[in-house]
Amino acid sequence: MKTLLLFTLSGVLYAETPIVATVTHTMYSPSGQILNQVHGTYARSSSGNEATHMAGAPGHITLGGKVYEVNPASNSYHGVNLPTASSGPLANFAPPPGAATRVINGLNCVAVPVRDQATQRTIGTVWRSIDYGVEVHSEFDVYNPNGTLIGHMVRDMSNIQTGIEPDARVFQLPQKAN
Repeated sequence: MKTLLLFTLSGVLYAETPIVATVTHTMYSPSGQILNQVHGTYARSSSGNEATHMAGAPGHITLGGKVYEVNPASNSYHGVNLPTASSGPLANFAPPPGAATRVINGLNCVAVPVRDQATQRTIGTVWRSIDYGVEVHSEFDVYNPNGTLIGHMVRDMSNIQTGIEPDARVFQLPQKAN
């Protein structure tokens, strides 16, 4: 059983608003113990470039619609086949009528279900900013390929600052390509 993981995506309509924020990804065991917690930063420029840098873990940089995974340990990168702002499942997203909404970390958000690719059952929720198109909070179950629950992932965006152009260096790829 494959699990659909939604990555932070920005819709084309939101690309002109720069954002910088802190991100935290926490993986819990099925019994609720923290297995892993990683902190990092998210940035989006007014040109629509995006970067997520996680401490000691691979991050992603989106430049001109192409997504790269950056490995800080080897100071290298490679292209990956992830949805981009113009092609992803949330591009030009409009909340369905009656969708749950709430304010999270100061942003108006709408609930988007996360579904398992194989079974199409709902395994969690992404709370996406209505005004800026970014994932502010998500919670979803994680399964191994044979369908056994292995944990619960929680991703949070905090210290969100809009209208501040990020330092251009966060969008630079390392010197080595894999």
